[in-house]
Amino acid sequence: MIISELHHAVIFTDAIMKSPLPGETTTDRLRQLGLLSIISMMHEKDEVVTPKTLLDYTEGPASAISSAIRALIGRGLIVETVAADSEANPRILFASQLQASLDNAFAGITIQ
Repeated sequence: MIISELHHAVIFTDAIMKSPLPGETTTDRLRQLGLLSIISMMHEKDEVVTPKTLLDYTEGPASAISSAIRALIGRGLIVETVAADSEANPRILFASQLQASLDNAFAGITIQ
């Protein structure tokens, strides 16, 4: 594991595991943590991240992926952009607050 991945994992874990949402289970939080790690990995590889690409990558149930995405948006960790046209899927990006934390931690490390 390289330093940037370790740093991201610490930020993600603190943001999710230490702040459970009302009615949220440990399984819900672990699913969010896993999905956020996949989003980070895909961004590091310059891959476009959409709900569809996440569903394809994880091969998980659509309802579980959708629920985790909504929770991560609700936590302010990711944002979902509006698609430019009706054919495209909305992209998933890191919220600016998390982005700034990740960018400032190590010079030269950026998550798009």
